[in-house]
Amino acid sequence: MEIKLTGPVAVLAAVIIIALGAYAWYSPTLTVGKIRDAAQQGNTVALARYVDLPAVRRKLESAYSRRMLKDMQSRGTSALTPESIRTIADHLSSPEGLARILAGVVPDEAGELNGPEHALHRRFGGSRRFFLSAGSDGSQQGMTLEFKRSGLFGWTLTEIDLPF
Repeated sequence: MEIKLTGPVAVLAAVIIIALGAYAWYSPTLTVGKIRDAAQQGNTVALARYVDLPAVRRKLESAYSRRMLKDMQSRGTSALTPESIRTIADHLSSPEGLARILAGVVPDEAGELNGPEHALHRRFGGSRRFFLSAGSDGSQQGMTLEFKRSGLFGWTLTEIDLPF
């Protein structure tokens, strides 16, 4: 049996394909909005649906551990300790910390979120990764949030890369 796409059937098929493509392109923005809302409401259950919290914490701990080692090598001392690094990672991956980060506030080297809000610039890394970069020009000067595809239209925040 041969199916011919002509007339209204062809138009309907084209509309469906275009709508699915537009939704796929816009779906990361929807996910970021859902994470923002969950973070602002302190809804940890919803956050866990959109954020891989263990992976984000590990990445933050790694960044601050590298910062501590750099300080130790250059100055012989560091204000960071393993305990303070865990505390910083927990704070930054908390609903309050994620809300500030998603507002474009880049954590400083002490883990504080007191800086200005930067615009977040989006870009895709193929069909399975999506990035938000905070900085004056969208470069990786500030920080980069990495999202990985979860299912057909879903996205999960998996990494926060810091500039140090």
